[in-house]
Amino acid sequence: MSQATLEKNKGIVSRWIDEVFNGKNLEAIEKLKFLSYLDWTPFPSQRLDLPVSGLKQSLPEFFAAVPDLHFTANELFAEGDMVVCLGSWHGTHLGQFMGVPPTGQALTGTRVDIFRIAGQKMSEHWGCGGELGTLRILGAIASPPTLGEDRGDSRTVASAFMEQIVNQRNLAAIDELVDASAIDHSSLGLTSFFLMTAFPDYRVTIEDMVAEGDTVTILSTFSGTHEGEYAGIPASGKRVSGARTDTFRIVGGKIVECWQDWDSAGLLEQIAS
Repeated sequence: MSQATLEKNKGIVSRWIDEVFNGKNLEAIEKLKFLSYLDWTPFPSQRLDLPVSGLKQSLPEFFAAVPDLHFTANELFAEGDMVVCLGSWHGTHLGQFMGVPPTGQALTGTRVDIFRIAGQKMSEHWGCGGELGTLRILGAIASPPTLGEDRGDSRTVASAFMEQIVNQRNLAAIDELVDASAIDHSSLGLTSFFLMTAFPDYRVTIEDMVAEGDTVTILSTFSGTHEGEYAGIPASGKRVSGARTDTFRIVGGKIVECWQDWDSAGLLEQIAS
């Protein structure tokens, strides 16, 4: 795909942020998203059977709750038909939201959103941020129990990473489980995310675990359905499976280093055959 096309795709995401979220222009939604748009992480109260009109119905409640909401795309990058937005937002809680009366509290947060672009419109979306933390601040939900009295159980932290972040796609858990200065020696973090977009039902099952001191290695198997382009291979609808290993060094209850690998050659063989 040409660089010009990649820039156009990023421009579509920029318009989505500027016109819909910052400009509160709901009519722009249909200009930027297909009516058959598929949202893997829908907005609260959004009807899944009516993705576009459902979004137009649910967004006004949020805009009324945080009328000065402003979203900033801190970084946009693209590959193929996918665009990733690393963003941040701020606003003031001035209206009722999800049953919580206005508190006047200043709110901030970060998000990671991934869009698939087809032609001149968005066709799919995955995204997550610190919304759970925001709801806890507002008192809408209770704080979760800690992972351990001193969060020093390395096995528990490693297992929580696999279940919450890999299986549940709960990116908000990253702040709880991963140190801000953590080193990814395999540089597979973003690759892992593209893997999950190509295999939306991708899940891992922990088969065994080896731990000594502050280091834990998890041996697991994975499975998923090839529903999006991966490594240049278009969606085939095939079920795939394989093995992966994840090694973490955990200090003070947080991951500070990680090494990841999976049977990528076997995966490619399965979807290409």
